[in-house]
Amino acid sequence: MPTVLIMGGGWGLLKNDEVLERLSTWREHIQLIICCGSNEKARQRLLEGPAFRHPNVHVLGFTKEIDKLMDVADLLITKPGGITCTEGMAKGLPMLFYNPIPGQEEENIQYFTEHGYGQQITSLDMIDRWMEALLTRYPELASRRRTIQHRFQSNPLDCSQAIMQYLQ
Repeated sequence: MPTVLIMGGGWGLLKNDEVLERLSTWREHIQLIICCGSNEKARQRLLEGPAFRHPNVHVLGFTKEIDKLMDVADLLITKPGGITCTEGMAKGLPMLFYNPIPGQEEENIQYFTEHGYGQQITSLDMIDRWMEALLTRYPELASRRRTIQHRFQSNPLDCSQAIMQYLQ
């Protein structure tokens, strides 16, 4: 079953019921993992909503397991923060960006979209198109992800040596 990881906490994404409601309509066929971070109020609000009480919908609070969640996800929906987007890119995870803060997050969207790592959500129809693609073109999307991941593979020893040279 395809899996979508949704991150946004209290910074905008999880305040938009329209986007989350649209995503929830796919819950029979697509697993949704919603990370609310430390925003317990948003987590409780979602847990109380009937659309999010489903075996394929998982609403999480703060977790140190984002790395593992990205490994199992097939799509990341997030605000375009630098760290999250860079980690998603390194994992080859296609990304949909929502509600950028003017300035750096707008520049992040520009960079990641121009390089083919994601798209900005411009309509609810875009969400439907991505969910449909996860269901009908899954092998193609998985292959693309492996190709991107291969670009970013690095040898830990090389990384350690580069750091040591920098510190000298």
